[in-house]
Amino acid sequence: MNPNYYREKEKQEQLWNRKNKKADFYNGIFDRYEYPVLTRDHIPLSWRYDLNPESNPYFMERLGVNAVFNAGAIELNGSYYLVARIEGNDRKSFFGVAKSDNGIDGFHFLDYPILLPDTCKEETNVYDMRLTKHEDGYVYGIFCSESKDTNSMDLSAANAAAGIVRTKDLKHWERLDNLRTLQSPQQRNVVLHPEFVHGKYAFYTRPMDDFIETGSGGGIGFGLCEDMEHAVIDEEIITSKRKYHTITEAKNGAGAVPIKTPKGWIHIAHGVRNTAAGLRYVIYAFATDLNDPSKVIAEPSGLLIGPRGEERIGDVSNVVFTNGAIANEKGEVFIYYASSDTRMHVATTTVEKLMDFVFSTPEDPLRSVDCVKQRCQLIKKNLEFLKQPKEQFIHSDDPKIQYTGRIDFADPLYPKMVFPASSLRITFTGTKVKLLLTNKRAYWNNYLGFILDGKQDKVLLPQEGMTCITLGEGLEEKEHNLLIFKRMDASHMITIDGLILDEDAVLCEPPKRPNRRIEVFGDSVSAGEVSEAVEYVGKVDPEHNGEYSNSYYSYAWMTARKLGAELHDTSQGGAALLDKSGWFGAPSYVGMESIYDKIQYSKELGELSSWEFSNYTPQVVIVAIGQNDNHPIDYMADNYDSEISKHWRRHYQMFIETLRAVYKEATIILATTILEHDPNWDRSIEEVCQKLEDAKIHHFLYSKNGTGTPGHIRIPEAKQMSDELAAYIDSLGEKIWED
Repeated sequence: MNPNYYREKEKQEQLWNRKNKKADFYNGIFDRYEYPVLTRDHIPLSWRYDLNPESNPYFMERLGVNAVFNAGAIELNGSYYLVARIEGNDRKSFFGVAKSDNGIDGFHFLDYPILLPDTCKEETNVYDMRLTKHEDGYVYGIFCSESKDTNSMDLSAANAAAGIVRTKDLKHWERLDNLRTLQSPQQRNVVLHPEFVHGKYAFYTRPMDDFIETGSGGGIGFGLCEDMEHAVIDEEIITSKRKYHTITEAKNGAGAVPIKTPKGWIHIAHGVRNTAAGLRYVIYAFATDLNDPSKVIAEPSGLLIGPRGEERIGDVSNVVFTNGAIANEKGEVFIYYASSDTRMHVATTTVEKLMDFVFSTPEDPLRSVDCVKQRCQLIKKNLEFLKQPKEQFIHSDDPKIQYTGRIDFADPLYPKMVFPASSLRITFTGTKVKLLLTNKRAYWNNYLGFILDGKQDKVLLPQEGMTCITLGEGLEEKEHNLLIFKRMDASHMITIDGLILDEDAVLCEPPKRPNRRIEVFGDSVSAGEVSEAVEYVGKVDPEHNGEYSNSYYSYAWMTARKLGAELHDTSQGGAALLDKSGWFGAPSYVGMESIYDKIQYSKELGELSSWEFSNYTPQVVIVAIGQNDNHPIDYMADNYDSEISKHWRRHYQMFIETLRAVYKEATIILATTILEHDPNWDRSIEEVCQKLEDAKIHHFLYSKNGTGTPGHIRIPEAKQMSDELAAYIDSLGEKIWED
């Protein structure tokens, strides 16, 4: 192999594995990212080079690639796919499928580009595929099929039609007839609606008089057809219209497949205007009626995304263009856009934010004088708002805020919390207190807990994005105590963005931290999952969506409070000891052996981050893990002496030895809980405890150990557990608390 292959391969591996980061850009609508998600350099070397030194002794690029842009997008089976337009050095475009696990980085092309069935012999070029996951069960790709205009002597004259393919796996593609629109000679930028409309397939079209000019085409069209295999549209209704002296003056076209929201279908399209420097392409948004997708019901003024900085430079400058966006089940939206016909980017937002932008942003009044009036109204409104009683903003890194728990302080201004019972405590004066935070949901509804002046409450958080929560108002003019805590585990992650108090309020010194320190490595029981379902004591869980989970009522936190100790609750619902077992992180499953040394350990919540153990040194460590290892197979119950049972005991011993290595002087208590499980799990823990021969490692059993309840532990049961555990820890004497 030529040595240059290894150098180029190393550079490409670094590019593929590079983590993307949010750019220093803010408009409240979406986030930009520092790096493109696809470029020509992402194209595999095997697509461009002859790797055989005999036939390519100088390791020359034989089939070069000029650009990667204008990608359709779709989510399948939890992965993010882009079908990108790849333009070779020969100017011919073709399609390649790139896959990512998170949608913002790590895109890799599949082994081969898409070889479309060659059923359209006059076709010269193909590009700009839109992907629609249709309710008929197929994934359709609608793309521009370009052929030479044989009626013109101009070599650049061409005809544009909408080609149609369909697939179910993005690997095997069936070519259907090109779309025919009886009222429009040519078509580009065609999008298939994801649902039937009046029992028919629905298309968004772009009526054109010729290959470049829209001519009499008045905007984005809408039409219906009976049959996808031989699609014909006989009537097109104009939806989003072109308008003079706007971003759509020259032309506009459908972009991504519309996103269904409770308020309507949100469309992300492109608009074009002419300038002295040529055509400028931008991305804009509008909404149509849920029941009549041809009817525009909201059209916010101006652009959504415009070319900025280096995005303005490329083969066709001053252009951003989209033909793909993904809205996942969590309400996150990934808008994929190309810049200057050269590279692919991603912008992220949420369905909630898009709805707010589309339905709350005023329309373009179309005249300068009216635009100024519109802006003056906004200014007047803001000046009135600023006359309200003044407030002060408290940054999250204020030293008078007392944080407890395994918290990510990589950016002290924006600490992040994943583990349950992570908290912040303040003492303040004034009449109100507000919290600014950003939530990122993985599953369930997410609730935040707080205790203000001794009264506990909770608040339902938005699935994504920043929110301002009023925790108290109309308070007495006196000193107040506030504890804000994470009720739940990695069902979500919160970022503390700051606090708001009265302008003349005082943030007081925090209370002294306890001298006693406990850490619990546990599962859902230790996290307080479903603990508030008190009507189900001793019973299986009720149906729930996060509302019953409260770490404050976990036996772990109750025990810490009884003993006057600070707590780090390093617990995760569903976690087993071993990876690939338990209930957390399906389908691959993540165990405590991959959680214990992390701050952020859930791929659904973003990049993983490590914990520095020197930041917190507990005197007492409770390891309450193992009972979830019985899923999917309860091998310990089946055969205590099986190889897999012995394997578990070896790993459990290694885990305890790892904890001993980082917490050299701690008292370590090995346990499970009263949640029903086979006694062989506790027998295994006892065997390991004996093998360790460590005077400071103990095995503790509750009075109802493994037999107490088929469901999660409710508050009364957690109280009984904490009474027993606290009494046992007390029985070990005061010396265990010495540093």
